Amino acid sequence: IPGLEARMEDLYLDDGISLIKAHYFTMGFDYGSDWGDFLRKVRLGADFYDARLDFRTLGKIAPELKGNPWVLKINGKVNGPISRLVANQLRIQHEQLNDLVSGTIAGLPKIQNTDFSLQVHECTTDTRSIESLITCFRPDFNPGTLANFAPRIPLHFTGNTLFAQRPCKQQT
Repeated sequence: IPGLEARMEDLYLDDGISLIKAHYFTMGFDYGSDWGDFLRKVRLGADFYDARLDFRTLGKIAPELKGNPWVLKINGKVNGPISRLVANQLRIQHEQLNDLVSGTIAGLPKIQNTDFSLQVHECTTDTRSIESLITCFRPDFNPGTLANFAPRIPLHFTGNTLFAQRPCKQQT
């Protein structure tokens, strides 16, 4: 029967590292065979509240993040397959980073091929937090580059952003 969904209400998942809390968590699929291509064909949905996501947990499915020290506090909704998650009014917090975003994260779980196309509704951060975020995905980034430019200066911004891991092709 096409269009099936597994649903859990009041999800509380503690793996000893992360604590995921969601008002609901769903996994939707059209056919049983979709589970064989879980990353692309099974549609996830969640409404997170006070969730604590440690990147070491993510490192279990995205090895590039293994050993990464970031811990995010997450509130809001996501849906779609892992390979193309859509966020709607998702609040992300880490140290000095406080971000409210909507948009698409495409390419997971392969971090080096992941693109973030996000509308930033509001963001408060500083250069040290931005550097920490960049280093999560680009370990070859030289810390201090931004922090030396504007040390401890609070930054506030809104707008659209595209963060692509691959080098951009030069337009002719």
